[in-house]
Amino acid sequence: MWISRFLVDLSLHKEALRRIFEIEPAPRYQLLYLQTDQHEQANVGPLLIDPCSPVAHRHYKEWVQQGLAIELQGQQRFESVAEHLKTLTMVERERAPLALFRYADPRLYAGLESTLNVHDLRRLLGPNDRMRSVVSGQTWTLQQDSMEADSYTPASAPFRLTRDHLQGIDEWRSQTMLQALAEHYALPVEHIIGWYREIRTKSHNNEQACLEHCHRLARNARNSVTSAHLEEITS
Repeated sequence: MWISRFLVDLSLHKEALRRIFEIEPAPRYQLLYLQTDQHEQANVGPLLIDPCSPVAHRHYKEWVQQGLAIELQGQQRFESVAEHLKTLTMVERERAPLALFRYADPRLYAGLESTLNVHDLRRLLGPNDRMRSVVSGQTWTLQQDSMEADSYTPASAPFRLTRDHLQGIDEWRSQTMLQALAEHYALPVEHIIGWYREIRTKSHNNEQACLEHCHRLARNARNSVTSAHLEEITS
């Protein structure tokens, strides 16, 4: 039977460290930047929690549903999970120096999920069988074979973030922002995405400039169409 632990990015859920002491009188946790080169940022870095009661477990499950935590599931010791996560502190990039890896941020994996191969999953999950969270109302899940988790040995090299990974993250972020734009102006998201792709294809503008252009197009479309026009573009 899997054991659930919960991973929180304290820069995203700023009250988490205080809240765990309200949920449990003696919580079991680790600030994962301690004993790394990022120790000075420990209070705004990743926090790993091992709930000691069913009540605490329910609280942290709610955080997952709110996009404030990642649930890690497996059968390995808490200490093994913590040590593995510390090996993800830095990330390799193509033709670039090592960088800090926000591995406790649920939004990261929403973009990465579709780009990961078996080796990537093994490196990210380590001794965990599965990890999951909810972002923008959508659940993402990373999972590997239990035999891989059981045979885990600490990695000597950082996780490598490839061009495909970065493209997946960018596409997910753009899709999320375009979806919000469509909902704000009550327009079909397919139209917004079409505008965005056309602008990116025809110009060398960066993502932000293209989003601003889509914002203007959406505002103009919403202000100018009549009910008949709106029915036509949504048909």
